[in-house]
Amino acid sequence: MSEKGITSLFAVAVAVVVIVTAGVGYFLLVAPTVPGGGPSGGQPGGAEEMGIPIYSGAAWFSVPNDMKSGFGIPSDLPCDGYTTSASPEDVVGWYKDQMGGWELMTESSTSPPDQPGLTIYMLHYKKGENGAFIFTMSDPHIGETVLGIVSGPWLAVQGCGGQAGDGEPQEEGQPGENDAQFPELGTGPVTFSMCPMDLNDFTAAEPLGRLNPRSGHTFPSDHGGFVFKNPELYPPPYDVRAPAGGIISSIDYYLYDWPEESGFSGQYTDYTVTIHHTNTFYSKIGHISELDESILEQADGLTPGTYTPTNIPISAGDVIGKAGGRPGALTGLDWWVVDEDVTLTGFIHPENYPERTTHIVHFIDYCEDNLRTILADRLYNSVTGVKRTAEPLGGKIDFDQLGKLVGNWIHESTTDPSMEWTKHLAFVYDLYDPTQIRIAVGDTAGEFLDLPGDGKIYQVVGNSPDPADISMESGMVVYRLRGTPEWGDESVTATIIVQLVDDERIKVEGFSGHPSNPQFTADAQYYVR
Repeated sequence: MSEKGITSLFAVAVAVVVIVTAGVGYFLLVAPTVPGGGPSGGQPGGAEEMGIPIYSGAAWFSVPNDMKSGFGIPSDLPCDGYTTSASPEDVVGWYKDQMGGWELMTESSTSPPDQPGLTIYMLHYKKGENGAFIFTMSDPHIGETVLGIVSGPWLAVQGCGGQAGDGEPQEEGQPGENDAQFPELGTGPVTFSMCPMDLNDFTAAEPLGRLNPRSGHTFPSDHGGFVFKNPELYPPPYDVRAPAGGIISSIDYYLYDWPEESGFSGQYTDYTVTIHHTNTFYSKIGHISELDESILEQADGLTPGTYTPTNIPISAGDVIGKAGGRPGALTGLDWWVVDEDVTLTGFIHPENYPERTTHIVHFIDYCEDNLRTILADRLYNSVTGVKRTAEPLGGKIDFDQLGKLVGNWIHESTTDPSMEWTKHLAFVYDLYDPTQIRIAVGDTAGEFLDLPGDGKIYQVVGNSPDPADISMESGMVVYRLRGTPEWGDESVTATIIVQLVDDERIKVEGFSGHPSNPQFTADAQYYVR
């Protein structure tokens, strides 16, 4: 593989993991390669010293600090890069066979929407106090596989490869979110006495279930949030406060490229803070622009692209940081609430989702009465003005019914359902007016379902048939589609034909426009639950 080929691939990879949207540029990698044998050239780091095998015939190269930072790899951890002609799947399978004595802690993969054919695979291993982070990927335009191996103390290695919320592949859930052990906190839900944002700082509140395939929300999103009163203000103007007391148990820290239309250059910071109010009830507040100094002083070792466990006591009303101030990039604050005493029943295969998703609730149901009344009045679409009045007021995300079309589907080639969001497909309903059908297509690059439109969210002409009524007996069903007002593309027209072939498998094909008599062709795709 050429030097430019390696740099191009890593530029793409870092764009995926850190969600860089433009202008990544090239990394300078020194990559001497020789055919056959073990790793060659340069000065490999500590992998072999720690007993981590090197893929046979792989050629070593020096990994630059920019790439390490992009993958959330602390600069003081050894990180070796290799190239090989083997496929990423073969490399992953080889390591799963060869890592004797190591415990596989997590396995994940992600595919960027704008790079068809590129998949990044990530493995985290633990052995005693030591850890290993192994990532591998290939690009069909280059024709070789890149392998990275990070080794060091488990507490440092476990955060490598961290990923964000909005605008990136969906999280699998961070270690420890659902197994907190803070004896002083007890268990059970709490009542929120205050809102994380001042009531004068936002215009609308958001229920669960937002669809936005381009930022990973092909399936209805598992968080609510708030729309900033003025997202164009800079610097970040809005205080973010703890909605209830507890312990800040982790902080996710990310750097994103400013979009061109923002008028800014370089990168901006973005944080997600997890607060355990009790051991079974916690909040995650996302898109915090700046952390308060009092939090930074107690959060040791925050590194871009990583998840950092913390133990920071917090009281209701304490300032966590500032939000807003990201013109052209962010328009609101996200708020997840997880109640482990609640389990959603509308997922046919709950194991396909991050653990927290199956316990998601909406904050409005846990607010004191006065606050609940105020927030309920603001549950409206800030673009169309449509207000949510249907119960549950906080929205719904779990629509699956066995033997019916309604709900979430994944392409049959999927190996990691919670991460490969470009392979998601949903037949669900609008989060503000759930009488309106919505179809969301994660395949933004057109690899499987090549449909027009920017948002890849569609309303159904005539709002019929209801996907909850479609079964195997329905045969092939034709959905005439057009774009949605919230994406400003109602003039876009498309067609999807779909047929249930068994209770958990559908045949699907998409077309631009409204052809008169669409039929399945050799391009038809299959999705499963």
